[in-house]
Amino acid sequence: MARVAEAVPQTFTGLYGFLVDREEEAHRQPGGVLPWKPGRPRYDSRPERLEAARAGQPIDLPLSELPSWARPTDVDDRAGWHRAVVAPGDTIAVYVDSGEMWLREAGLW
Repeated sequence: MARVAEAVPQTFTGLYGFLVDREEEAHRQPGGVLPWKPGRPRYDSRPERLEAARAGQPIDLPLSELPSWARPTDVDDRAGWHRAVVAPGDTIAVYVDSGEMWLREAGLW
């Protein structure tokens, strides 16, 4: 399926490193889950994200799982169907998920 960019790509310095560190930290926790704590929402690691992070490849994740300081302001994600692809250079490309990625991550596809 072709991904159509929903917004102009933006760059957030340090984002890719943040995501790599978060994936590694979550991977070391029971069940791959970082529990909620003040200032940080709960986060569930995904094997495909960890693999991409370790390989230095773009990381594809729901837009809602980006840290608040790195969410593009020109995208209305109240419905929760947007995804972000974060490249090693800290650039974010946003696209609308057809539902396929959500189903895959939920183990239903």
